[in-house]
Amino acid sequence: MVKDLKGKLPRASFRQVFGKAHEDDELKALREWAKEDLEGIVFRYESRLAIYHGGLWSVTDCAPPKDESEAWVFHTRTEPWFLQSYAGEPDKLRAAVEGVLAGKEVVVSAMISGRDKELRKRNGEVVRVRASLKLDKFDLGRDRVK
Repeated sequence: MVKDLKGKLPRASFRQVFGKAHEDDELKALREWAKEDLEGIVFRYESRLAIYHGGLWSVTDCAPPKDESEAWVFHTRTEPWFLQSYAGEPDKLRAAVEGVLAGKEVVVSAMISGRDKELRKRNGEVVRVRASLKLDKFDLGRDRVK
């Protein structure tokens, strides 16, 4: 099921291909997520997609085919740095996005780490931070919720 929160995806469905750009433990988590038919969240800017699923962020730069009868299929790669923006359950991310779009301040979980390896293994420290359209830039000291 597709629920557009802001804007509209150009297709109601697509096929994401998990491949060599994901490490073995990331592939395992993504396969488990896909098996269980769990929720994923897609952010789109022009032809770029950021997809949150299975506790991981994947990204691609791929517009759908112009011919609507062709399937929209693309390969992705993991983007562990996005965990510093959100690291939690997809349904809570959806609710947070809905809140932010409604002009509210929300609190989300994010993973902090200065090391790519820790983020890739999802071993960074999970903190709670404030998020809002009124916050012009991220400041962990100001936005962290104890």
